[in-house]
Amino acid sequence: MSEDWFDPIKSRPARAGTVQRYFPPVHRAVGRADDPAPKEIYRGGADLKWIPEDPQNYESKQRAAIAVRDEWAKFLENFMWDEFATYTFAEPTTSAGAHHMFESHLKFLESRSGLGVYAFRADEYGTLHGRFHLHALLGNVGDFPADCGKKKIQPGTPCCGAHSWPCGWATVSKYDPDRGAVSYCSKYVTKGFGDWGMYGDFIGREMDKKLFDL
Repeated sequence: MSEDWFDPIKSRPARAGTVQRYFPPVHRAVGRADDPAPKEIYRGGADLKWIPEDPQNYESKQRAAIAVRDEWAKFLENFMWDEFATYTFAEPTTSAGAHHMFESHLKFLESRSGLGVYAFRADEYGTLHGRFHLHALLGNVGDFPADCGKKKIQPGTPCCGAHSWPCGWATVSKYDPDRGAVSYCSKYVTKGFGDWGMYGDFIGREMDKKLFDL
């Protein structure tokens, strides 16, 4: 007489994305259809089983995200950038608080340069410890130096773009189109926990309104 495994949960409809009661497989002989179904014995959380959502086409979503990222990179390359910056925070902060500090820093740069600074901002959470920080493309900063080259300078010292950031450690370097800063920033447009922002009047071609229809 052949044998197989009988699992009552397979015969019960389950809604995807919900927690359902779990019945352990019951071993019985094939051909004994008159056997009663096993009695339900509730054992608390041990009886719960997660019914996952249906599989998604992640490959298609990834291709779409890459296409959007590439279009943003092409868009940002149309403008004149002076610097690429990374800004960190010594103390935990919310994204809203970080954005406010970034806007305040742009006003400081404008006061130093005497020009209308513009920027593209991209948020990131570090992969190692999840620390929140910002990346930015900066334009029209004038003659205000990106980094004075001095060490052990207190954050908030108005000597250069790097040390004048008051919230923590920062790196600011001259923009080099061959180093991929535009592509690096544009990927956060589609990243799950990322965010981005545009500030000021960009110098370059007129914005392509079709970009926002993607």
